[in-house]
Amino acid sequence: MGRRCARTAWAALLLVACSACSTLPAPAQRLELARSIAAPAQLRLTRLPTTPPMVAAVSSAPVSSDVLTVYIEGDGYAWRTPEWPSTDPTPLDPVALRLAARHGHGAVAWLARPCQYVDAQAMACPTSYWTSQRYGLPSTTLIDQALNDLKTRHGARHLVLVGYSGGGTVAASLASHRPDVIRLVTVAANLDLGQWTAHHGLPALPADQNPALQGGRLREIPQTHFVGARDKVVPPDTVRSYAARIAVPSLVRVVDIPQADHGCCWADLWPTLRTFALPG
Repeated sequence: MGRRCARTAWAALLLVACSACSTLPAPAQRLELARSIAAPAQLRLTRLPTTPPMVAAVSSAPVSSDVLTVYIEGDGYAWRTPEWPSTDPTPLDPVALRLAARHGHGAVAWLARPCQYVDAQAMACPTSYWTSQRYGLPSTTLIDQALNDLKTRHGARHLVLVGYSGGGTVAASLASHRPDVIRLVTVAANLDLGQWTAHHGLPALPADQNPALQGGRLREIPQTHFVGARDKVVPPDTVRSYAARIAVPSLVRVVDIPQADHGCCWADLWPTLRTFALPG
């Protein structure tokens, strides 16, 4: 793959762009979109006391439960162009929030990624949180802290993590060392970063960011990974490579969705897919 094509593929994952938009929505408008998605599902957006603060959506009347399902958002609007990062990574379309809003029952929360929805410039957020270190320790440590806060709010002992795109990669990394994660579900996630970067001809990311090389508790947790058969951003083989490395066929399922690509049409399909991936 040529350098131009590789950079285009890189940007395609990191810019969850709205091709129909003639102008880019401002971060405040993206925040209002998130609120409009959350409200009908009786979810409210709140800031968690991390540094910088992280935004989550929780039940308007928090449901106490032994098990809390947390949806983790994708990488968002991380890059303006293949060469230049954005100044604010707030998603143009928060797919994981749309999934959480269609969760249906039980204790549920949604977690934005670091520096999304908080006015990244005003907070002086390090750009590395949504670029070079978006899967690295500085970012995942913040998400770890946020998960602890959400557990406390709901009185939960166990977590089910559901991650979209890069949020699925983060969810897998967290599940590899958190003893409270009892199930992992991902949607269109680049779970084997080594295979994914090689496929697109991109520079390799640090091995310690790659869930496929982490093992640990990932070999003990039931997992379902949905892949879009039409996904050119995260090809299905990326997830199959991860599953082969984890190598526990009885626990790890990779499910092809014929009509799906990277962005379409996960929210519409989720009520059906959720019952398959999250029984009970």
